[in-house]
Amino acid sequence: MTTLSTPLVRQHPHLRPFNARKDLLSVANLIEICFASTLDADGRRYVRQLKHMARNTAALQMAIGSHNRSPVPAAGFVWEERGEIVGNISLIPFTWHSKRFYLIANVAVNPAYRRRGIGRQLTQAGVEYALSHSNAAPWLQVRADNPTAIRLYQSLGFVEKYRRNTWLSTHQQSEATLLAGMRVTTRQRGDWALQKRWFDSLYPDDILWQFDFTAQAQAPGISGWWHRLLKGIFLRQWSIRFRGQLTGVLSWQSQGGAHTRLWLSIHPTYEQLTLPAMLWYARQRLKRYHLTFNYPAGRQEALILNQGFVLQHTLVWMRWQNIAKA
Repeated sequence: MTTLSTPLVRQHPHLRPFNARKDLLSVANLIEICFASTLDADGRRYVRQLKHMARNTAALQMAIGSHNRSPVPAAGFVWEERGEIVGNISLIPFTWHSKRFYLIANVAVNPAYRRRGIGRQLTQAGVEYALSHSNAAPWLQVRADNPTAIRLYQSLGFVEKYRRNTWLSTHQQSEATLLAGMRVTTRQRGDWALQKRWFDSLYPDDILWQFDFTAQAQAPGISGWWHRLLKGIFLRQWSIRFRGQLTGVLSWQSQGGAHTRLWLSIHPTYEQLTLPAMLWYARQRLKRYHLTFNYPAGRQEALILNQGFVLQHTLVWMRWQNIAKA
């Protein structure tokens, strides 16, 4: 789990590779301190997992040796002064369409040590490592309400590609119902061509790697069934028609717990008509589940809020292109 050095690491005495056995508890505490005001339920669960593994040698050893996705970072760097870890960056590997690349995450600097360029040097080390250990440029995600971090990443060559909202269901009553002339049925095989076109429009392929989900998971017939079986995906799908015309397909992905994900494929002309009905139906049909879905930022936000969903966060997806912005 210890990473290899980069030229920047060899130049700086405070910067060194992350060592899970030695550093994990300190890194978990640092993440908790730095992101205390923005950690959601998933974030707090993640920190608890890190702390548990740091204190459980057997669990940590299993995570280090696992080829499956683990909460323990596969690689990273820390900034250490006087024996205390005051900065961290994690590198999470992904493979997508035969390309191997890294997501840069958990960029954290203790508040008492900020404005000293530590975050910049950690990020530079992360980029150097990612480029030398993959065949594609690294990605990172940053909250849209953190302009200081966005400017830092832009100055290091990262370019904004997408802004995406993550929405969560609440107990608030939805305002929508099905309109007259609107009907919901089980998804039909003949709906697939339009569904895929609309899905690809709302969920570009180069964001789906994080969710390990593709349009193929929704395909009818043996190909879709086989894909879902191999990936361990449980999916249910419903089509929405207005006056006999298909206007959207709702897919519900169960993730083996109370939290489940929605995927929305919507006719762009009928988005304002179909989206509220789709969300209303999901909440009626799936009442006992916590629902979450990802959607383009700035798109139908007031409408979604009115259907009993709350905005968890808006993330700026940035990819390194070596286009430094002063």
